[in-house]
Amino acid sequence: MTVDDTSAETTAFGNVVLSVAVSNTSGSSNSDTLLGQIDMTGGDTYTERRDITVDGEQSNTYELEFDIDFSESLSASEFEYSARIES
Repeated sequence: MTVDDTSAETTAFGNVVLSVAVSNTSGSSNSDTLLGQIDMTGGDTYTERRDITVDGEQSNTYELEFDIDFSESLSASEFEYSARIES
């Protein structure tokens, strides 16, 4: 399985939601763990994991929600994000 696209959105409460598009190019269903990270500039790094299954020759989009500490969400409006498949 591969991560095709990742985007991030900040909620009204300062949390971050990652949308991750994952595709499976094999002919059969695969299950793995989707790992997402948010690295707050000058602050903490947040990690979320989700077990996912994608049918063969298909793609799905998954959301990972990160509960960012309120003081950090106010002071660190910039962040970097990434997502990958953990086998």
